[in-house]
Amino acid sequence: MFRYHAKPGESLFSISRMFHVPLPQLSALNPQFRRPYRKFRRPQIVFVPIIVPFPPYPPHAPYSPQPPYPPGPVGPFYDRLD
Repeated sequence: MFRYHAKPGESLFSISRMFHVPLPQLSALNPQFRRPYRKFRRPQIVFVPIIVPFPPYPPHAPYSPQPPYPPGPVGPFYDRLD
């Protein structure tokens, strides 16, 4: 968590969008502000949580193509309907 020095004209809503933090979580850390959409009239100190993003997915193995379908009118599914 860190302290953000909000400027006049900002709100909890705009700060939550700026830092990509859910508004309920930001409101829970700052109970002194009862209206999250109201703009600040003077500079305020707002506590903002630090959200660690998930690590990227590991690289996948290269795509291995399937063996070609056996010869037939449309594909392997119609060969089994005899």
